[in-house]
This record gives sequence, C-alpha cells and structure tokens, in this order.
Amino acid sequence: MLKKYKKCVILKSNINAVKIMKKNIKSFLLFLFVVMLGFVASSYYFGSDVFNVESIINLIENKQSTSVLKIDDSKYNADGGFYYSSLNDEEKRIYDKIYARAKNQKTQIKIRSNIDEERILEIAMFVYNEHPELFWLNGAFSIDTSKVVTLKSSYNSNEIAKLSEQIKSKTDSIIQNLNSNMSDYEKSLYLYEYLITNTSYANEAIDNLDNMPWASSLVGVFTMGKCTCTGYAKAYQYLLQLSGINCAVVSGKATTPQGRRSHAWVIQECDGSYYYTDPTWGDCFDESNKEYISHSYFCLSESEIEKTHTINHKDILPKCTANKDNYFVKNTLLFSSYSRADIKKALKSCVENGKYYAELKFTNKSAYIDANNELFKQGQIYYILSVMSLKNKNIDVKNIKYSNNDNLCVITIFFDKANN
Repeated sequence: MLKKYKKCVILKSNINAVKIMKKNIKSFLLFLFVVMLGFVASSYYFGSDVFNVESIINLIENKQSTSVLKIDDSKYNADGGFYYSSLNDEEKRIYDKIYARAKNQKTQIKIRSNIDEERILEIAMFVYNEHPELFWLNGAFSIDTSKVVTLKSSYNSNEIAKLSEQIKSKTDSIIQNLNSNMSDYEKSLYLYEYLITNTSYANEAIDNLDNMPWASSLVGVFTMGKCTCTGYAKAYQYLLQLSGINCAVVSGKATTPQGRRSHAWVIQECDGSYYYTDPTWGDCFDESNKEYISHSYFCLSESEIEKTHTINHKDILPKCTANKDNYFVKNTLLFSSYSRADIKKALKSCVENGKYYAELKFTNKSAYIDANNELFKQGQIYYILSVMSLKNKNIDVKNIKYSNNDNLCVITIFFDKANN
C-alpha cells in the first residue's frame, strides 16, 4: 500500500507539473502574440519594416561587440562614410550586416539578397576601406554561389584582444598631443608627420603578406613601427578618425620605377574641403635621414594626384578640387615663375623653423625647368645659401643636394646644419 500511495503521489505531482507547464506555455504564447502585434502596429504607424528578424540580429550583434578598438559609427551613416553614402537601401543593409559580423570577428556571413555576388564583394571591400579598426581582416574576401561571404582573419580572439590594447595605448598617446583649438589642417599635418617619422617601409613583406599580415594593418604601424602602403593608409585613416576628421582608404594604381603597381592612400576632409593624402609617398625611405618628410602628397587635389595615381571608385568619392590646404599653398612655397628672391625667402623660412631642407613647388613646367637651370646648372643655390650662412652660422654649404619630382614640379633642396 505504501508503494502504491507513493506512486499515486508522484503521478499527481506530474499532472500538476504538466498543468503548470501548459499554463506557462499559454502565457508565453500570449506574450509573444502581444509583442508581434506591437511590431506590426509600429510598422504600420511608422511606415517601415520594423519586424525584420535580420535587423534584430544585427542589433543584438552590435550590442555584443567584443572589439576593444572603437570608432564612432555615426561617421558611417548616409551623411558620413564616403562609400556607405553611395549605396542604396538594400546595399546599406548588406554593408551593415557585414560590418556587424566582422566587428564580432565572424568570418562567414550569409547574404539574402538579389544583388549579385560581385557587387556584394565590392560592398565588403567598402567596409574594409572605411573601418581600419577591424585590423584582423586582411582584405582577402570571397563569396560562394549561395552568397556566403567569407572573411579571412589574421588573428584569433585572444590575439585580437591583446593587439587592440597595444594599439589603443599607442594611439591614445598620439591623439593627446592634439587640442580642440587646432584646425583640421594642423591636426592632419601633425598626424602625417608623426606617422612618417615613426614608421619605416616593410620591404620584407611586399611579396609575403600572407605570412606577414601585420604589415598591411594598424598592427605593423603601432606595435612594430613598420608596414606597407595599406598599413600607412589605414594608420593615417585611423588617427584622423580618432581626431574627428572624416576619411577613407582609397585603392588604385600608382606609377613607380617598377611600373604601375597596386597602391593605397587616403581621401580626407580638411576644413570643409576634400583632399587626397598619400603618407607612404611622404616617407623618403632613407633611414639615415628620418627628419626629412616629403609633403608633395599631402592634401592634393584630384588633378594633382592623378598625375601619378589612378583612383578606384572615383565616381562615388567626393570631388577634390580645392587647394587652400595644400602644403605648398599654405606655406607660401608655390611659385608661378622662378625668382631668386623668392627662393631665398623660402629657404630662410625653412631654417628659421628648424628645417635644413626646403620643398619648392612650381605651378608649371616652364617655371620648374627655369628653377632647375638657375639653381643647379648656373649654381645660384650656392650663392643664395652662402649669403645666408654669413648671417646664420648654423648653415653648412659644403654639402648641398637636391631631388626632383618631375610629375608634380617639386624641387627639394638639402643642406647641412653647421657644427659650431
């Protein structure tokens, strides 16, 4: 009897549990119905597709980001990111999804869209070009016939967390040297010169990026002090973004002594206008003379940079027609004709600012050729610097060198500081 009684008690408990479970299920279904009704009502009221499961997943993933490096996402809305703003609504949805997954270190992304595979990969590259903080991506994206995008990550999650902390520490120390009173030009120039002074070109990685992924990202610049062109571009981009300046990486081709090569540089906003800046070509690659920084490719107009660079996606990028923040215009180093008095004044200004080299740009080939003839073939540069050295004992005229950029009509004159 005791066993039977116990069995009955257990059976009664199970029946009660089932009743409670049914009651809970009914309550849950009622709650779910109310929530769905709310979504539908909101969709009807606001005239938008509020009840979108994919959007909800994206929202959740954005809230769960594990990345240490942060960039203000508002820069990438329709009024911000250059590539993003060129997309239609469906393409923006794809961009947002790829960005959300990449930010959470997801390497496979299913895209449900009628947009073709080639365009989806192009959108993935737009994400890559606008988000340098995703440094673990190496740009080797692929897509299969079912529209699953595969991103290649160069690091695991533990490595990403550690590298993020190192990059953040380094970039924080750089940005703290800026202040709110500085113009976009002053911020950009400081960051450009800092980057070039403290970075070397990683020649060993040119044909070995698969084994040296650090060279084309923030990792190479901020943890090793060396990189390739993509690393220069992304580091400059990231520093500009941290200082509140809108910008993006630009890809294309550039003329080199070895022919036309793939290259990366930056398009940036500067005091209300747009310019191209190539920090890689600002580095003279002379480790014995890191004090020299070329400004020939700092804040260039479209017409100027196209003398050596071919711009991918030019039609969707802002037009760069201004020159007020070009380095040579800003520093009165742009000349329409050769004048010995003008050159002397420019050289004197450089020495007064602690620079023992001078960059001189000419607006036309004729003036550029005249300057080369007068300064070097006729020897006027020795006369100018010799006269200056009589008043300024810091100038040594024994070792004068010069270089030419025939494409941009720029002459750079190097002279030594005297050992008094």
